[in-house]
Amino acid sequence: MAKLIKSLIFKCIRFCLKGVTRSQRHNNEDIPPESPPPARHNPFLYVPRPTETVINLGIIMCLIGAVTACSDVVSLSAIQESCLMESTGLSCTFNQQTLLSLSPHGQTSCLLLKNNRDENIGMVTLNVAKVAAYCKPHTLYFTREYIIKSKSSKRCRSAGSCHDSNCEETDLQTKISELNGEANDSPGYTYCAASCGCITCSCFYCSPGCLFWRTYAIPKSEKIYEVFSCSSWEQRIKMDMVVKV
Repeated sequence: MAKLIKSLIFKCIRFCLKGVTRSQRHNNEDIPPESPPPARHNPFLYVPRPTETVINLGIIMCLIGAVTACSDVVSLSAIQESCLMESTGLSCTFNQQTLLSLSPHGQTSCLLLKNNRDENIGMVTLNVAKVAAYCKPHTLYFTREYIIKSKSSKRCRSAGSCHDSNCEETDLQTKISELNGEANDSPGYTYCAASCGCITCSCFYCSPGCLFWRTYAIPKSEKIYEVFSCSSWEQRIKMDMVVKV
């Protein structure tokens, strides 16, 4: 019995609601709809399609998240002549120069790309991996690994190379016959100094004798080393670049 009463009450309420809705519909039909003014087409006004608006909003949200991770942000805007509307969308070419402060401590610098309508269309992120300075060499000379040897010869006055003023005139590159062989054939320096004479030094004359000697270098291997100085330094940067569009 209770279910029957509840069913009758619901039917009465539904009938009343239908009547109210029908009366409102008739009232609305009596009032002629006001026709909107005809829209005038503006050829210079760009109205994005709904799908394009959703895509643009998605790009903007992605770019906002990426920009927050950038330590330095620079905007590059394309000019009117560098953008072309194609079947796949708007294509812009960027040919500009800018100055960025790149940090070698893992910070990220960003280039924010905008089209000719000042809308965000992409971003370039630059992350420095390594900063190095490279030397521009200026060759000084070439050398090898070597050992130093010495060879000497004592001559009395008027014997061999010890005559007149030969000892005084000996320079670093003079070749002395008493030092022939390896000593004269190897790179080195020759010296001469006055020495003792007379019978105590096994000399017939008591005039000062000559002491010749030469120090020279003998290479230990065939490997050649270049000795150079750096005339200037060239800075080079290795970085990771990511383009997001």
